[in-house]
Amino acid sequence: MSWLYASQQCDMRTHAFRFMLTLPNVRVLVSVAAWPTVLGDGYQDFFGGRPLMPWIPDELKKAFEQLVRERFVNRDWRKLRKSLIKLDLEDTNAVCEWLSDAGYLAGAMLEQPNSVVLSAQDMRKMISTNNLGWIAQYVTPQIRDWIGKYQRVFAWLLTIEHKAFRRAISAAREFVPAEHETAWAKGRAIATGGRIPELKDPVVVFRKVTQAPADLDPHILERCLRGTGIMPYVQGRFLWDHDGSPAVIVDAETPIEAICLSIHIDQNFSLRRWVRCARCPEWFDQIRGRDRFCSAKCRNYFTTRERRKKVKLLIQVEQEWEALSPAKKRRHNQWEWIAASAKRKTKGKVELEPSWVERELAKIRTGGKHGSRKTR
Repeated sequence: MSWLYASQQCDMRTHAFRFMLTLPNVRVLVSVAAWPTVLGDGYQDFFGGRPLMPWIPDELKKAFEQLVRERFVNRDWRKLRKSLIKLDLEDTNAVCEWLSDAGYLAGAMLEQPNSVVLSAQDMRKMISTNNLGWIAQYVTPQIRDWIGKYQRVFAWLLTIEHKAFRRAISAAREFVPAEHETAWAKGRAIATGGRIPELKDPVVVFRKVTQAPADLDPHILERCLRGTGIMPYVQGRFLWDHDGSPAVIVDAETPIEAICLSIHIDQNFSLRRWVRCARCPEWFDQIRGRDRFCSAKCRNYFTTRERRKKVKLLIQVEQEWEALSPAKKRRHNQWEWIAASAKRKTKGKVELEPSWVERELAKIRTGGKHGSRKTR
């Protein structure tokens, strides 16, 4: 990451945060415990699921260790973010696959749903079945709705510009106090028998300031802007690796939190965005600011098409050159004249380099690659 603000000073009585210095090239790593996170209908809106520390029977240790390596250790949060945003919530099999890839375990499949550990039977189900035991009947309307709320919020947050993202965070910080003050004012008026004051709806104000679409859940949007989408803050550790390079490890509790943190990291440090492909209607995760295509196929198609347009324009302008009188030709360099004429013809939308003009005309005249027209 290019910039990181590190600032913490505290004692036993207070926590005083001060800006100390700006550190270049400090890696920020998002860490999530390498075991499953239970997801059920009753508590995901508040906690986003809860991690379970598994008690591992001896006969299952080898299989569980393999599952951990394959499923939990190397989760790519940006890849999971991309697949979440593109997830078809009506496709139950796809939903089951995403939940298992993210590391969620269906609360409905547990032998004791309120237990803090997995039983041997739970572990056998998880290890021996596809998608960590997720089946269609576990994907309830509540879970589908919960996923959809985060899906829409994440997709929108990745499309807005960096400055708009920062403004939205400021608006989110004002949203919660405004809601509390509005509720308090109305409650006090009811309790005292007074007239209920006409106050602005904090949700309406929040949406107006952020310019967020109406289909976004305002409270999930607020939590995603102010924190991890579940909690308003996370714990972090500053450390050095074997080579002495500094890094910050941020500890997320659940997959949703890790994905939300990836958005904050990209918006504030790498400025990755969720953009539409320049060739097809597909959306993709922009790794670099100049990325314009969702795939190599689209990039090659676009490049080929644009090149053919330039070659067609080149041939037209070259014919105009051939129509000039010998006297006019002597006053100009052929390649520079063609390049300047092409620019005028397209009103500056297409620029041809003189060296490219010379090279492409040589190909056309000899019938080489990309050219078959013979000219005198």
